[in-house]
Amino acid sequence: MRVGADPGCLDGYARLGTELDEGLRREARAIAGSAPAPAPAAGAAGAAARAALDALADDVRRLAQLESATTRWVGAVGSALAAADGGALGGGTLALVADIAAAADAPCAPSALASLRALLRSGASPEVVAVVAASLGAAGVWRLAAVAPELVGPVDGMPPDDRYVANRILLRRLVAKEPDRARRIALRRLLRTDPTTGRPRQILFVDPRHGGRVVEVMGRLDSARSVAVLVPGVGNDLTTFDQDVGPRARLLLAAADTAAGGPGRTAVVAWLGYDPPDAPHLGPRSIWELTDRGPALQGGELLARAVTGLDLGPDQRLVLIGHSYGSTTVGAAVLAGARPDAVVAAGSPGMLVEHASQLGASGTEHFTMEAPGDLVTRTRAFGPDPNRPGSGFTRLETGGAGHSAYLRAGSIALANLAAVVAGRPHQLRRRPTNAAEAAAADVHGAGARLVAEAGRAGSWMRGEHLLEPIADDAGDAAVVTAVAAAGTADGAVEITGEVIDDVTGLARFLGGR
Repeated sequence: MRVGADPGCLDGYARLGTELDEGLRREARAIAGSAPAPAPAAGAAGAAARAALDALADDVRRLAQLESATTRWVGAVGSALAAADGGALGGGTLALVADIAAAADAPCAPSALASLRALLRSGASPEVVAVVAASLGAAGVWRLAAVAPELVGPVDGMPPDDRYVANRILLRRLVAKEPDRARRIALRRLLRTDPTTGRPRQILFVDPRHGGRVVEVMGRLDSARSVAVLVPGVGNDLTTFDQDVGPRARLLLAAADTAAGGPGRTAVVAWLGYDPPDAPHLGPRSIWELTDRGPALQGGELLARAVTGLDLGPDQRLVLIGHSYGSTTVGAAVLAGARPDAVVAAGSPGMLVEHASQLGASGTEHFTMEAPGDLVTRTRAFGPDPNRPGSGFTRLETGGAGHSAYLRAGSIALANLAAVVAGRPHQLRRRPTNAAEAAAADVHGAGARLVAEAGRAGSWMRGEHLLEPIADDAGDAAVVTAVAAAGTADGAVEITGEVIDDVTGLARFLGGR
């Protein structure tokens, strides 16, 4: 007879197990207390009887402990299944989980593989996938990774070590069939050993479609006290991963380990698990063309799922770091349900919120960095500047200039990022807010309203021009036009000198009215 599995059934078993546990403990106490001390005349036989009763009491106690542990496990599984996918987990999905668990001794049997494929097609959450992996056991998941790597390597919720193995198998297949030479070289690089450890690279995810997505883990997720997820911005894809994202993540890992007090205390996930927009060149016009929030919203959903799939422990610190457009993706991930201990926005065009309090739980730490001459931060394409005073973010020093100043070896910005990852607030170099900046923040809000009144809310650019809220000579809200200086790698800003301090003039400038 097949017993239907559902969260209510598991919860009922947990309650029954609690009652049984209490009863067993009472029986153990009763057995231990009922045996009289052997009389002197009883000799060896009496002592043996007492010893037998003591042993029986110990056995009952151990049984109670095992029953208690089983009860807690079953209750946790029931709660996880009930909460998974927002409580919308259907009986069909539970039946698939039961089928897979029943095949734990033969996880690669056709019926088990078919059930697992059906479960993944149903959009099972990482929590449900983790339950499946636990039911298969370590040996079962390892066999599955070798025989059907596509069911382990790209699947959030599967054990990371098994995903690394499965993805190496998948990478060999991808290299063999990739027709494009540049992409084939990029895939082959992922099969090389890690230059810092000499061991195989820990590729958590790879998908060569579209621009190409890659996620690599540096360090050990299972033993690190702090885990940082580094999310890059525009212009990154499969072919640039090893020239840009990977090296910066390794720099961060080394700096974070130093800040934390020694090797192995932190881990960094280089997360290019989404398709950021292309960036043919960095300039005002290209920045304006890259204000589509669609990839960030989609990436945020994927990032929130991926972070859940890491299955970090309650004592491990999780930090999400977004650079440029990646900070917008981080904001979207937190809005989609990710719960980091800290969020860092570096060179951000906006994080989809008005105030830091809208990102994460009450205990979440919020940090921001904005280097002088970083043109991207001036677009405010995805919300107000998180680096402005009063944003709720803790502002950190960068010590450099330009949009690429944040992950440079030996920089103040890198040291600050490392301190955030390691959870070392005393090592942070904060950027103070002076009276002039506080006043400028008030003017910025008034300038933003000026733009909105002109009928172009959220638009801060026209053609090659940026619009920057300022105070005019009288101290009133105004807007000054600026243009990027041609040929500067750091995107320095050159003021044109045209100040607009009324709605009519601004509307005329924006729309030719």
